[in-house]
Amino acid sequence: MNAEHRGGMAERMVSYPNMPEPLLNLPANRSVYVVGGPDTGKTTFCSTLYRRWLELGTVGYLDCDCGQSSIAQPATLALQEQIAPDASPRLLRRFIGSTSPAGHLLPMLTSIRRLKDAATAERLVIDSSGFLEDPAAIEFQINLIDCIRPAVIVALGRNQAVGAVLSPFRNESGIETLRLEVPDTVRAKPVPQRRDHRRQRFGAYFSAARRQQLPLDRVGVYGRVPNFLRPGSVTYRLCGLCAEGQFLDALAIALAYDATAKALTVLTPARSLDAVVAVRFGALTVTPDGEER
Repeated sequence: MNAEHRGGMAERMVSYPNMPEPLLNLPANRSVYVVGGPDTGKTTFCSTLYRRWLELGTVGYLDCDCGQSSIAQPATLALQEQIAPDASPRLLRRFIGSTSPAGHLLPMLTSIRRLKDAATAERLVIDSSGFLEDPAAIEFQINLIDCIRPAVIVALGRNQAVGAVLSPFRNESGIETLRLEVPDTVRAKPVPQRRDHRRQRFGAYFSAARRQQLPLDRVGVYGRVPNFLRPGSVTYRLCGLCAEGQFLDALAIALAYDATAKALTVLTPARSLDAVVAVRFGALTVTPDGEER
């Protein structure tokens, strides 16, 4: 992939207390899905497990939070794998184009499945989005679990929604369910803090970006496609520049559309656009300094 990814597990080094011993010694070729509402310590739990598994062999981390990703940029999902002890982690991303799963459930489901299928590590921990607040969210979580079939579901917290997600799988012989209390050390992140985190991540990512022109007659165009004939309709629209397999090559901010040349001017840190096979338009508008509009 061309673009710099900026991020990684080193950013979150707090350990989760009382990690269940069976998880620490999980057999190879297994995955663990961690589900819970916002501010339940999911990322701390997953990063702790990821680091402990490094002692056993190759390990992967699939981040399903398109709003507060710990390993990639907002509006994306990401798979990070440590295949060799001294090698740089392998990173694959998918573009969602939103900081919330709501209204984007099919792209979420497809992207999580595609990233899981692409994983090659012996053990994989899957960090859920915290999307649990209504019946549609619960139904999404249930269908996602059924789609990816983890060996273990870890549920953080005792709220009713978490119990509803676990319910269909409690009697399955191939899936183990664990329910853990949320540690007292977990602190809620206010909405302004979450928004500021996204602004910083977007701003850092686009700090080294440059203007490039992408002819749209040589790539596919899909997603929340704007009306190119309406002035200003593309300005600051967040896009995913997708490579083979629709994996994300780089994020881009659309700046203008030239109807004569049928070309899109974008701001992106990608060194080259040669690998781009499709442009996926997101629902967000983001300025070059990272502000969401």
